[in-house]
Amino acid sequence: MIREILPEELGILDKMLYEAIFKPEGCEPVPHHATQIPEINIYIDGFGSRKDDYCLVADLSGRIIGAVWVRIDDRLFKEPGIYAGVFECSEKKLCRKNVSKVWF
Repeated sequence: MIREILPEELGILDKMLYEAIFKPEGCEPVPHHATQIPEINIYIDGFGSRKDDYCLVADLSGRIIGAVWVRIDDRLFKEPGIYAGVFECSEKKLCRKNVSKVWF
């Protein structure tokens, strides 16, 4: 089931962020504390406290197995229209993969 994350589940975002860090094959694993580096932690620090923070989780029998979250933060991107461009590009790529519906 796909659902909104509950406030008491927000701690899972640290694990999800860690899993999202690119790890080249054959390289040493990234240390778990990497999510505390300010340039990485910006994506989850205080998540849920900003009006535009939004997270959906994939819940399998009461266990969170995946998450997608959105945080609008002007410190991340300064270019006007960057969000619209990202969404448009994502939608086009998903449509090419025959995904019939896309929600942003």
